Amino acid sequence: MIENIEKFSNRKKAWIWLIGQDLTISERKFYNDCASGCPALGSDKTLSKFEVSQYLISQKKTYRPKKSEFSSIREEADTRKAIADAEKAEIQTGQLQRELDKKWILREDADLETCAWVSLLRDSITNRINQSLPTFIHSVGGYLDRLADGRAVMDQAITDACNDISNSGEVNIDIEEIED
Repeated sequence: MIENIEKFSNRKKAWIWLIGQDLTISERKFYNDCASGCPALGSDKTLSKFEVSQYLISQKKTYRPKKSEFSSIREEADTRKAIADAEKAEIQTGQLQRELDKKWILREDADLETCAWVSLLRDSITNRINQSLPTFIHSVGGYLDRLADGRAVMDQAITDACNDISNSGEVNIDIEEIED
């Protein structure tokens, strides 16, 4: 009924029409805007439908959602925040896991390192005994011309000891981190 006329007979009818156009605005605000000249009141207190339409367009640009729309907007924002928090937690968990994984070494690497240490230990023991063998023979009153036989006996004893260890079954080696 109002759509077919060029003017609203008063502010109340214009405001009712605005509400019917899904504009959320209080009657007091609309009246205050009319008093300030937008939309302009005619001398007979009528309002131009064109000006009220322009007012509607300008107000929709600064439109604030209704409470029910706020809840859906808030729900969407909360959902996005929850997703972002979950992604952040996954990233942090991944970083912590990588930090923990840095402290581990592969089984193959550990085996190679253990073999290297055992080999170095065997060579070091052999070297020390060979260096001390003349002192050992002299201290027991032996003959230095039989030094090669003494070395062979010592070397065989070391080899036998290493074989005893290797044939004794599974050997568990705990590698501990060196504290600074």
